[in-house]
Amino acid sequence: MKKFATLLALMLAISSLGGCSNTGFPTKPAATMGDAKVSAESFYYYFSNVASSLETDKNQAFADLADTIYDETAAEPKTYRQICEESAIDGSMVEAIIDVLFNEAGLTVEPADEESVKQQVDSYITQFGSEEDYEKAITDAGMSRSFFENSLLTYVKIDKLTESLRGTEGFTDDDLFALMSDSFVRVKHILLKTTDDDGNALDDAAVKAKADALVAQLDAGADFDTLMAENGEDPGMTTYPDGYVIDQQISFDPVFLTAAFELAEGEYTLVKGSYGYHIIKRLPLEKSNLDLVYPDGSGATVKDVIFYDNANQALIDKVTAYKEGKETVRDEAVIDKMVKKYSTDNPFTPALDTDTGDGNTEDTTGDGNTGNTENTEGEKSGS
Repeated sequence: MKKFATLLALMLAISSLGGCSNTGFPTKPAATMGDAKVSAESFYYYFSNVASSLETDKNQAFADLADTIYDETAAEPKTYRQICEESAIDGSMVEAIIDVLFNEAGLTVEPADEESVKQQVDSYITQFGSEEDYEKAITDAGMSRSFFENSLLTYVKIDKLTESLRGTEGFTDDDLFALMSDSFVRVKHILLKTTDDDGNALDDAAVKAKADALVAQLDAGADFDTLMAENGEDPGMTTYPDGYVIDQQISFDPVFLTAAFELAEGEYTLVKGSYGYHIIKRLPLEKSNLDLVYPDGSGATVKDVIFYDNANQALIDKVTAYKEGKETVRDEAVIDKMVKKYSTDNPFTPALDTDTGDGNTEDTTGDGNTGNTENTEGEKSGS
């Protein structure tokens, strides 16, 4: 399920920074936009992320790069410091605007929300091994514990803002069905595999001949579901008896997806994909299909996938609309203090050049895993 923001991103940021001090923050905001106020600590955290990434990329201390022009060809050239400051204000301002939108919507933080954050904190403490190590990780990331836990609460506010859109204009069941009809299809298929369960290749010509024979039976009026039950080798058709309701974002075989979306309702076609031969039939979409499970392994319904995709965009649009006609008012004294604090508290040590001169480097970027850790038969064979 796609989110406007994720806790994972925040937790990844904890491990991406090192040794950032989190003391000495002014009480005055670093920037304001209408009622939205960016605290000095929030600016510092976002600035630290950007500056740290820049230092790693350039292998130079930020202080040495700050006054260098970022892009000499730009109509209005800016320094790296200006770029980093603007990026930090943009990022931190979004959180500040979320707070304003939350209040304007009449939403409140309930005891259950605070308990949810507490449970997350308890989970992180368990992951880090102790409360001391948890607090150290936060401190090393340039945050105070209160700032970090308030950031967790921001995600609760985002979720509540998102959920508040359910049933409103643009998000009724009729609206979601219209969105589904625009970008989803419902299909069933008869899969004939070209490999056995051990991955050994089968006689392709024989499998193709069987597929052609099944198509001939369909052409003669045979029932698709009956042939699928008797011949299909995708367990997903048992897991999803009403068929797969899919959009083009799902991680299915591109050959399968292309064929599915080229069909008109009621039509069927034979294609060869990475798992074998598919006889795919497109079925009409019905409003009740919103409640079917989206076949990506997440367990989310089709309705939820459509709702969150569009509600998240609606929330982004609300943030954008809030910014229209409003000026960002910067407190240059606070910003300057935070920029200097970053360089003072976080001395940069350039990485050593480990090039051996033989042209060979060790690849530590991963083992080529696709990142899809869930390997359900329904998705595996149905794609």
